[in-house]
Amino acid sequence: MKLNKSVRSSLKDSLFVPYFLLFMLYLGMHLLCTANYNDDLVFSQISVSDILGRLQWNYHNWSTRLVIEFVYYHLYHLPIAVWYVLDSAVMVLMAYSIMRLFAGTKDQRAAYISCVLVLLYPMIHMANTGWISTSANYTWPMALGLYGMTYLRRVYDGTRIRWWQYLLYIPAFIYAGNAEQTVCLLLVFYILTAAYLTVSKKQFRFSYILHLAILIFMFIFKVTGPSNEIVNRTISGSYYPDYYNLNTLAHISEAFIATMSHFIRYANLVFLLLLGLLTVQVWIRHKEKMYRAIPAVPFLSCLGIALFSSASSSQLYGFTLFEDGFITIDNFSNPAEYVPLAFYILTVCFILISIYLIWGATMKTVLGELIFLGGIATRMIMSFSPSLYASSTRTFCAMYFCLIALVFLLIQDLNQMETAAPEQASLKKLNSGIRCVIFAGAVWSFFSTLITL
Repeated sequence: MKLNKSVRSSLKDSLFVPYFLLFMLYLGMHLLCTANYNDDLVFSQISVSDILGRLQWNYHNWSTRLVIEFVYYHLYHLPIAVWYVLDSAVMVLMAYSIMRLFAGTKDQRAAYISCVLVLLYPMIHMANTGWISTSANYTWPMALGLYGMTYLRRVYDGTRIRWWQYLLYIPAFIYAGNAEQTVCLLLVFYILTAAYLTVSKKQFRFSYILHLAILIFMFIFKVTGPSNEIVNRTISGSYYPDYYNLNTLAHISEAFIATMSHFIRYANLVFLLLLGLLTVQVWIRHKEKMYRAIPAVPFLSCLGIALFSSASSSQLYGFTLFEDGFITIDNFSNPAEYVPLAFYILTVCFILISIYLIWGATMKTVLGELIFLGGIATRMIMSFSPSLYASSTRTFCAMYFCLIALVFLLIQDLNQMETAAPEQASLKKLNSGIRCVIFAGAVWSFFSTLITL
């Protein structure tokens, strides 16, 4: 009996329980996945003895993701169960890294929240060109990149970093740095950290310099690859014929519209949850109607667009009659065509202002806005590639997890407010209601993936 009490006591506060449950959920989902179509079918035909030759050919003709490809080319020669376990573990690593980065302390409730939020990600995006190749190219680099960034959190907190953790960070940065979206995101945070250390006159650790050097090398390796121009011309011919006829501003505009359209034109759970939390947080802190309207307007507008814009009788003409809001040579003279673009820009501005209204002139505001803008930036990188449309929804992966990280930060802030004022029953009820909404959204998102498999 004493043993049972001891076990129950240890499990009550253990981080193992939420992450084990998340692992089992994803493992169960992966049992329904198959790796016999698109890229998985093609790459599985490469024999082990031909992998190095194939990588050499890729570097000169098709891809600079040699580290990533080396890994998943070998995965095809292992039982599919190996990928089931590894990919499930990657999603657990994603949840753990978000908790470790933004919770500050190891807390089981924060661990559960991070697990539930990760479930909001539409995993069906990883079936885009084959489960193994797509996940290895997108969720794996993002998870390892987030884990690598826990190094910065440990340094900031003054937490001891063990020797084996130093060893794990190096391959994590090498793998994550081989994906262009992730390496750019990591570089921004590492360079800003360098600026902070310089201004604060703090000493640069050798491990920090090593990580930064790895990221810079991987970035240069990516942008100088001889295959880049070949790939661009091949893909543009099939998916983006106007790519070479447009200027940089037009590329950026198209990437921005395509990005915001994905999150606003449809009922996107993650984006609506972010807007809802911003509204709640601002309303708690401010009584002025003008301040409260700043997050409420985009929240209610996006909710209305998501629910009604596809209806034939909808009056939201800017999102029903126009083709995603793109400005073309045929419609640029019509002012009404700029309605979606203007709304997308205003939504971004309102989100940034809302973050400031919540945390004021603090480092948390800087962090929150960097996370949000960093997520958008991972998509804006697509401005420099004709694969903006060819790569489809899988290229939203990094932005999704940036938004999820920001949602986690907002929820943690509400939890801290509840802890600081336990006598406020209304705040406790509000927080419980928000957790119920998040849980229901996670269940729906996970169920939606299951029925699609």
